[in-house]
Amino acid sequence: MRETAAILVLSTLSVMPFTWGQIRPQEVSQQMSANLQELREYSWSTRTEVRLKGQQISVTLEKFRYDLDGQLQIIPLGGSGKLSPELQPVISELVELGLAYAQPKPQEFSAFFSRADMWQGKGGTLRIEGENFLRTGDYLDLRAKNNRADRLSVETLYGSETPVAIDAEFRALPNEGPNYVARLEVSVPGDGIDVLIENFDYVYNAPVAASAMISI
Repeated sequence: MRETAAILVLSTLSVMPFTWGQIRPQEVSQQMSANLQELREYSWSTRTEVRLKGQQISVTLEKFRYDLDGQLQIIPLGGSGKLSPELQPVISELVELGLAYAQPKPQEFSAFFSRADMWQGKGGTLRIEGENFLRTGDYLDLRAKNNRADRLSVETLYGSETPVAIDAEFRALPNEGPNYVARLEVSVPGDGIDVLIENFDYVYNAPVAASAMISI
């Protein structure tokens, strides 16, 4: 399922080495861009599972990294099952939708950040909540801890009418490394569709030549 997994690896929300409640939207955008750039120095693996009405119908395993030209590369690692021609484009679009929220463009998130409601809690926790982030009527609830994104919940639409729930969990790489989306789930309750993406085995390395990898 190359269309799905290929776009998964831009998986970060942000690393914020300061108190979110005291920063400007422009600083949010800058930090998100820096975090994304750091992730380009890593390779990682991705597992994508698709379930239909509770039954697993496909699993895809792939490895990703950037080449010397900054292009994202992919190596298939195997998997099981196969999506039907009718379902494959739907899954790809659902994953794209999930990533638009879990990995938003820095400028889009900073604009939302400037108008969202925020609550500072104990122990370095923060909640950012608001509507109309990427689509009219959508709802986003982001939880952060110790200045890093922790969990994300979204209610939005696929197309113009189909309700979709998006949930993401974030982790940070060791030694103050960048933040990344460790787990992303996109669900369409009305159709019984669930897509689960997990990113793992991050390894710091220098980019390789494009000839050594499979380009997407």
